[in-house]
Amino acid sequence: MWRVLNTAMVFFSFLVGFLWKPADNVCITISDGLICCLAILCFMPLFALGAVTYSIFAWKREKIDRPSWDRNPWDWWNDPLQSLFISTCFMTGMAIGSALKMPMNWPANFSFFAMSICAAIGLATGQMIVYKTYRKRIN
Repeated sequence: MWRVLNTAMVFFSFLVGFLWKPADNVCITISDGLICCLAILCFMPLFALGAVTYSIFAWKREKIDRPSWDRNPWDWWNDPLQSLFISTCFMTGMAIGSALKMPMNWPANFSFFAMSICAAIGLATGQMIVYKTYRKRIN
């Protein structure tokens, strides 16, 4: 069941990225977008490391399971690597969807693409930091 649901959610995240339409009255300047992207790039790896660290120490877990396509993606405290992996897949799907739509409405779609790609890169970077930091605890 989870394999089908996780695949469907990643597909829908691609559609969200492609179908997202900015509000008509929202105008994101280059400097605002740059600050937002830098904040996302800095925050996401810290979030990933913090969520996994909290799960390990607050719940006194000796081992954590490697991610798989066959498990619940919403159980951050009991299965943090699974949630982190699926979240990275979701953000990557949104980034790919928005990249395909970007030429249709360049300035507005570029800001959404930039923010979603920064989130995907930040989560992927956080995943690498987590795997390096907690490599002895991973099953």
